Amino acid sequence: GFDRVQRILSLVKIDAGQPPADATTQPHTLMKEKAAAAGLYRNADNAEVSQWLTLSKGLCDGTAKKSDLLSILDAALLKQSFLLAGSTSISLADVAVFDAVQQPKVASECPSFPSVCRWGRHLSEVLGVPLPFSLPLTPTVFAVTDFAPSADQKAAAKGGAEETKGEPEKKAPPPMSEKQLAKQKEKAAKKEKAAKEKKAEEPKAPAGDDLDPSKLDFRVGQVVKCWEHPEAEKLLCEEIDMGNGEVRQIASGIKAFYSPDQVQGRKVIVLCNLKDRNLVGFKSQGMVICSSNADHSVVKLLDPPEGAQPGDCVSFPGYGLEEELSGGKRREPASAAQVAKKKVLEKLAPGLKTDDKGTAMWGSSAFTIGSVGVVGSELPNGLVG
Repeated sequence: GFDRVQRILSLVKIDAGQPPADATTQPHTLMKEKAAAAGLYRNADNAEVSQWLTLSKGLCDGTAKKSDLLSILDAALLKQSFLLAGSTSISLADVAVFDAVQQPKVASECPSFPSVCRWGRHLSEVLGVPLPFSLPLTPTVFAVTDFAPSADQKAAAKGGAEETKGEPEKKAPPPMSEKQLAKQKEKAAKKEKAAKEKKAEEPKAPAGDDLDPSKLDFRVGQVVKCWEHPEAEKLLCEEIDMGNGEVRQIASGIKAFYSPDQVQGRKVIVLCNLKDRNLVGFKSQGMVICSSNADHSVVKLLDPPEGAQPGDCVSFPGYGLEEELSGGKRREPASAAQVAKKKVLEKLAPGLKTDDKGTAMWGSSAFTIGSVGVVGSELPNGLVG
């Protein structure tokens, strides 16, 4: 409240004035206005100052564990003299947090945090305010880097068989300073973080059985009817003859690239083992497969080979043939539930493409319709989906 504003500003000899008439004025806002006039606050530092004001409030009102907040404070001060990054002088953030560590319940825990003690001693001298806690008598011990053994040590390790020949003894480098140690620690942390990020970016290879394109049920269909979706500006609706008397309804987001007349009567490739989806009130029973460029500004329907008929299945040479069990017959694709649960399409999608001749491929295996031929596209070197 306003009492704390007065207490904080009094540390730097600033008169807080009378409580604001407007009850909605926040204490932090009032402090920033007063501190700005005294050169202790800049709008450019607002986000960072606000964070430290929140921490100081947490220390005072006990909304968080004090040792946790002091650990954050200690870690920040390990690398700098003042709280604002890169600052060479005291700021409102320092004054507010210093006020918080002066409170008895906070001050009692401060001696366990050496960087807080160093910073607190410095601010007490700058502000002319005594520290409310005693500085630790035991010096903080920092780890010293191990260095290579000297020539004498090496000789002693060999049982004294070899003696050094008058070479001057090499002095070990002096222990690292607090600043050097902090810099080394920061460098190691950055290196570790970069390694973790690189590892996270590397795609995990699915199990070998998951990388089988024959699990996707691609079939030839013929569009018998096509019309614009009445409520979705990007969708065309199709009725597709899938052979053997099966007709599917599918909605495709290709309205920007094809008119209904261009699609109706055309043979297409349909991915059949997907769960039905409701697309703006239209039940879609699969996916019509297209090729596109990287930014999807060009989209082309895949073309079954001449002679392909509705219901003909796509196979992939080298995959999906159970030669030993069924004389080379096509293995049954996964069910729609399995495709969804095991994310089969998502795992195989990176390998779906067209080659430089426009042939639809998964990896190095072409979309093949029996002995009729391979599936193609007007767009070479594209993405398929």
